[in-house]
Amino acid sequence: MRVIRFPIPQGSYECIITNLPQDKFNSDEIKRLYAKRWRIETSFRELKYTLGLTRFHSKKPEYIMQEIWSRIALYNFCEIIATNVVINEKKGYKHTYQLNYTERFGFAVTFYQ
Repeated sequence: MRVIRFPIPQGSYECIITNLPQDKFNSDEIKRLYAKRWRIETSFRELKYTLGLTRFHSKKPEYIMQEIWSRIALYNFCEIIATNVVINEKKGYKHTYQLNYTERFGFAVTFYQ
C-alpha cells in the first residue's frame, strides 16, 4: 500500500491510498484515474440513498438481490419518465430549471404502487 498526497484547488490536500504499483502508475496517473472514478462513486451514492439501498428487508442473499433488482427497475422507470418531461423555459430567470431526482423518484413510486 502507498499513500499519495496532492494539492487540490481549495488550498488543502487530497490523500489517496492505493495498491497499484508505483513503477506502472505514478502520482499524476493515480490522480487522473481518481478523478474519472469520482463520478461513478457519486452515482452509486445517488442510487444507494435515493433508492433506499442502505437497509434491506431480508437477510437471505437471494431476497436481497431481488430487492436490489426491483429498485434498479424502478430507477430505470424514473429515468424514462424524466427524459420525457418537458420543462418550460422561463424568460428572465438566471438558471434553467431541472428535475429534482429525489422528488421524481417519489412521484414514480406513488404512481408505480
